[in-house]
Amino acid sequence: MLLATWAMCSVIATFAAPFETSHLFETDVRFVFWTCISGGCILLLQVSRALAVRWIGPGRQVLFDVVMVVVCTVAGALYAYFVTNAFLWATSGMLITFGFAFSSTCLVVSSVYILRRVIPGLEDPDFTLARARLGPAPRPVPRLQRRLENKQAEIVRLTVHDHFVIVITDKGQEQLRMRFADAVDEMAPLAGYCTHRSHWVPADTIVGYEKDCGKHFLRLTNGDLVPISRKYYPNLQAAGWIAQEVPVNEA
Repeated sequence: MLLATWAMCSVIATFAAPFETSHLFETDVRFVFWTCISGGCILLLQVSRALAVRWIGPGRQVLFDVVMVVVCTVAGALYAYFVTNAFLWATSGMLITFGFAFSSTCLVVSSVYILRRVIPGLEDPDFTLARARLGPAPRPVPRLQRRLENKQAEIVRLTVHDHFVIVITDKGQEQLRMRFADAVDEMAPLAGYCTHRSHWVPADTIVGYEKDCGKHFLRLTNGDLVPISRKYYPNLQAAGWIAQEVPVNEA
């Protein structure tokens, strides 16, 4: 695939003659020139991509793209500057400035990475495979979890009993003496919803919506049914959690 891409880029660039190379080189020299330029750039791209996947990882897509554009632009501009000047000096005695090489390389590299995000299917294959091997991003750890005795447990929901907040986790439940509003604030940065004045659930623990005898519930990953009050029903409906009503006896 790399060899085919190299050959195709060399031939297309030879006849398209971008950056006014048709006025600078004859066809045979132009073919050799673009073969050297495209081959070197493809090699630099492969090395930069391999290093970026290793150092940055596949979970930070925007940072990955920015680093790739910066590294490929700088390295590619240096390579294009020296190769182009070598050909120009040998054929006409002319030289280009580094600024021209840098701006031209930046234009090409930026266009490539913008197209990768705009057009489906053009995403970097190594980046996609690395992200697939890594799996989903880890769950954010809320500040409230520091208060728990079992700090490895994942919080499934919060509820209130008297002056205590009951924290239901995948390992059981714990009781904290604090205001419910403060407990909800300490669930940041984990996204979630109040379903009732006494209930709060993280968004990633919701698996469905159910209705029984006119009452509305959210079903969670641990099987719990959390009631939805009239006050919070519109918010959950707008968020898309209440799209289809499934009676409990049919679930």
